[in-house]
Amino acid sequence: HISSPENAVKIRAGGFVPSSTGNLGQGVYLTDVPSALIHPRFKGALSIEVALAPNTRFLRIRGNEPNTPHAIFRALYGAEGTRLYDEAHAARKIFPEGIVDWEYLQGLVKDAGYQGIEETHAAGLQRVVFDATRVKAAPAAAQPRVRLGPQGFTAEEIEASLAKLDEQMAKQKPVVRPKPAPVAGPAPS
Repeated sequence: HISSPENAVKIRAGGFVPSSTGNLGQGVYLTDVPSALIHPRFKGALSIEVALAPNTRFLRIRGNEPNTPHAIFRALYGAEGTRLYDEAHAARKIFPEGIVDWEYLQGLVKDAGYQGIEETHAAGLQRVVFDATRVKAAPAAAQPRVRLGPQGFTAEEIEASLAKLDEQMAKQKPVVRPKPAPVAGPAPS
C-alpha cells in the first residue's frame, strides 16, 4: 500500500480506511508496481507492507482492457459475460449516470465469493480489497525497508531518487509549440 508518512502512522495505529474512489471502486488499494512511487501524486509517499486475511480471493482481470466493467463480466461469467454485460448495460445498471457504478459491480464480484479485484499490468499488479478489515499493516518496526517488488528501497533512497528526478525535470527546457498559421478564407463582407 502506498501512503503519505502521516497516513502511514494513522494506518498503523487505527487500521486502513478504504478509499472512497479509485479506478476499481471503493476499497484499500495495494500494488507491487515500483513506478507507482515515482508518480507525482505520491511524492514523498512510503510503501506499507501489508498482510491479507487468510482466504482473501481476488477476481483477476487484465489491466489493459479498454472497458474494465466488461472485463469483470467476462471474468465472472466466462462465455456468457458479454451477453450479460450487454443486458446490464441496456438496463443502465453499469453506467446509470454516465459513470461506472462500482457499488453494483463490486456487489457482483462479492456475490461470486471474491473479496477484491486484481488487475494485472505488464509492470505488475494492482489490487483493491473491498473490506478494509481484511488488510493489516505490518508494524513500523517490522519494516526497516520499503519493499517494492524483488528489490527493496529505503525511504531515504526513494527520497533521493525523487529529488534527482525533480532536478532532471527542472533542467528540461519547456517545449514551445509554434502557433498554427491562420487559415485563409473568404474576405469579410
